[in-house]
Amino acid sequence: MEIRKLNLKDYEQIKNLSKKNGLPFLKENDWKNIWEKNPFILEQQKDWIIGWKLLDQNDQIVGAIHNIPFIFYFDNNKFLAAICGNWVVDNRYKSFSLGLRSKFLNQDNIQLYITNTANEISEKVMEAFKAKKILQYEYINRKIFLLNKKKTIINYIKKISLNKNLILDIKSLIDIMFNRKNLNITKKFSIANDFNLDFDLLNSDLRKKKTLYSIKNKKWLDWKYSRVINTDRLWVIKNYNGNKLVGFLAFVINNEQNYKLKKSTITEFSFLDENNFENFEMVKKCILISKEFNCDVVDVIGFNKFKKNIFKEIGFTDKKMSNFSFLVKNLSPEIEDVLFNSQNNLDMSLTDGDAIFSL
Repeated sequence: MEIRKLNLKDYEQIKNLSKKNGLPFLKENDWKNIWEKNPFILEQQKDWIIGWKLLDQNDQIVGAIHNIPFIFYFDNNKFLAAICGNWVVDNRYKSFSLGLRSKFLNQDNIQLYITNTANEISEKVMEAFKAKKILQYEYINRKIFLLNKKKTIINYIKKISLNKNLILDIKSLIDIMFNRKNLNITKKFSIANDFNLDFDLLNSDLRKKKTLYSIKNKKWLDWKYSRVINTDRLWVIKNYNGNKLVGFLAFVINNEQNYKLKKSTITEFSFLDENNFENFEMVKKCILISKEFNCDVVDVIGFNKFKKNIFKEIGFTDKKMSNFSFLVKNLSPEIEDVLFNSQNNLDMSLTDGDAIFSL
């Protein structure tokens, strides 16, 4: 058995390996664009290793792990993160899994190692390599707002009847059924299916805040959302004060496979002024657009305590997740407390890991 660097020519074998092991996989152009269009690789490190592959005696790929660069900011300081994606190994070769993970978690010049799609096995492995779960303020919970309550609840009940191990929080279900929040809005927002250069200035202002977040300029957002940009699956609600962009919310319309529901997933929610009531109205506008597109549910994963309270006040309800964990191995002492103790200075979401590429 041998571990080598992954390359873009390995697409077909990686796709077949993933599907064989029950994992969804991207189309070839979308998969290649993860690295070919990544701003960090294009501008600074063209020799970035895109991942590693495990080869059997016949030089066939029987395991793989992806390696994706992200940039984070905190207090105007930049941090390079390696995002783990698509860690998959054939059952016959599971004993070699740690070798792949070790390659990922022992790179040079990386300050953060992140996964936000960890299952129970990968959680244990990550923790063995000194990664820790982000537990503060409900990162283990999904927040949901039901638009089609009847369909959603029926589908949940059907799922329970097929899987006795699935537990639904009855109190949350009752809260959802009787949720009747006011969704009236007064602000007229700019609505788009893409990102413009105004996001560069917004990102410059966000960098000065004592909040750990992934870069939000046009280049990086274009890259993250390249699969859905300029389609009716991506919606960007932009809040302007005069000609200045002061906040935005982005969401992606997709399908919930487990419960067979159409949903909109809020992936970005950033603003300069926490006291601006229009932050609430951006969320309400997201709900209204989602309703127009016949979505059954709006869901949210991550974000800080302040933003979670906005969702809660509007009428979102918590739903526990079984296998969606944020795990981070941090090599930067100055942000250790932010990552694992702060409720408001850490602001991560689905967009801060490989989950963004599967919506």
